[in-house]
Amino acid sequence: AKIYPLAVDTRVTPSMGEVMIKDMLAGKIDAAVLWGPMAGYYARELGADVTIVPLLKEKTGSRMSYRITMGVRPSDQEWKRTLNRVIRENQTEIIKILLGYNVPLIDEHDNPITQ
Repeated sequence: AKIYPLAVDTRVTPSMGEVMIKDMLAGKIDAAVLWGPMAGYYARELGADVTIVPLLKEKTGSRMSYRITMGVRPSDQEWKRTLNRVIRENQTEIIKILLGYNVPLIDEHDNPITQ
């Protein structure tokens, strides 16, 4: 096992996600466990022929898959409605962009979103 510090300033130090993927490709480690969007991005950038597997069935510890959200001030309800409408109208394109960066996506039933 090898420990990688994930909280680094990538302006002066390479991303540990990138280092982990490179180490795995070089055979220094057998597998890497890291945040899905980071794993997907660096695997794509490095041309790695790897499989990214979301951790969905663990019975102990914190759930490792979650929704990303944003909030608005309670006084900004019109802005909230506008954001929700824009996201809803562009959901297909948003998913395509995320998949283009190899971000692993799952639906509300933990099924992979692939298109």
